[in-house]
Amino acid sequence: MSRRRLSSTRLWWTAWVSGQQVFVRLQLLVAASNIDAWRKAPEQVQCELVGDRDEGEFGEPSPSEWIVSLDDMRGFVSRRTLQY
Repeated sequence: MSRRRLSSTRLWWTAWVSGQQVFVRLQLLVAASNIDAWRKAPEQVQCELVGDRDEGEFGEPSPSEWIVSLDDMRGFVSRRTLQY
């Protein structure tokens, strides 16, 4: 088994679906604060680290969060798939 070295931080896109809305957020992932998840099940780390969506400190969306309709997201994925 080879060991991969993790960078200390990484930006990644996360998404949550609620009804017909998709909440998309750019998040900073800090490896050191999530080391237990990496050690426990590296293949499941994405699911474990995303967790539940929080509303932000004041009940408003994060500045790096966008809300799009589920239909718009389906259309985006469909268009991207056709390009390849």
